[in-house]
Amino acid sequence: MKFRLLLKTALVFTMLLVMFGCNATKKFENGDSDSNSNTEPSIAFEIEPEEDDLMENEAKEIIMIHPNITFTSERIETRIKNLFSVLVAGINNNDGELARKVLHDNMVVHGGPADWSMTVDEWCEAVSQGLGYEDHIKEVVFFDITSTAAIAKTEFTHPVTEDVDTCFYTLVQYNGFINTSMVWNLGGKAMDREQDETEQEKKEVEKTIRMFFDGFENIDAELIIDAFYNDEAEMFNYNYNNGGIAISPVSSWRESCDSVKNQPDYMLSREISENHIVFIDVAGDAAVAKTKYIFTKYTYTDYYNLIKAKNRWYITNKTFSTEYK
Repeated sequence: MKFRLLLKTALVFTMLLVMFGCNATKKFENGDSDSNSNTEPSIAFEIEPEEDDLMENEAKEIIMIHPNITFTSERIETRIKNLFSVLVAGINNNDGELARKVLHDNMVVHGGPADWSMTVDEWCEAVSQGLGYEDHIKEVVFFDITSTAAIAKTEFTHPVTEDVDTCFYTLVQYNGFINTSMVWNLGGKAMDREQDETEQEKKEVEKTIRMFFDGFENIDAELIIDAFYNDEAEMFNYNYNNGGIAISPVSSWRESCDSVKNQPDYMLSREISENHIVFIDVAGDAAVAKTKYIFTKYTYTDYYNLIKAKNRWYITNKTFSTEYK
């Protein structure tokens, strides 16, 4: 219990500093891997060798990769190992600035139980204060990628008590990978919950995803926003126009929906031939989901992080990719 107390103490301490101004276990292929995507225009996603070396040099703590995970290329595998090695090195060495190197500035960290959230600055400050994970076994147990977006899951396991803290991550492939959100479950032996209970929680997560589906298909901005944690939640994707990362607040759906309702050509182009939920994974009060929207000319793949708060599930982040046919 000591490590969990340390983590919670660090979180509370950091929040007080801010307030008072003190400064799975398997790879889901589903035929949509990075190597099989038909995204246009084609993007090489090359990074300079010295940047790879920098990451490797700063990866002072190697994180385990579950043997069931199959990467689509050696480059993807190297980048994922480097990203999480840097993150873990920062956590183990109480070095928030090192951990921050693989976190997007707009990232928000959510967690349960108790429904807490932190900005990237607050979380990195908590890392610098110490999260108490130094002796834990750290492993990437799940990874999935579609073109320019990806999702991962780690487990931090205490070697004696076998308590498990789980984190889901959404990522954008941009000059390597960068984390766009984290959702933690500090729930001990979360993987030991009854199967019936887990399946019920998955159904509840599905309700939230279906709420987003309904809002999207009916161009109902308020229904879309209701599926999210708040209207300040953000959506991330690779921007083909400038080669960067595009970020949109959920509240932007209001203007977007108003502007397209009276555009017949746009309504015709967005005709949906299929949409479905690919998978849902739940760990305590944290969850992740992958969905596909198949249009006549392109396909959206969405990765969602979710948190359970006030007896229902909310989307905290949406990171997505677009594949053109």
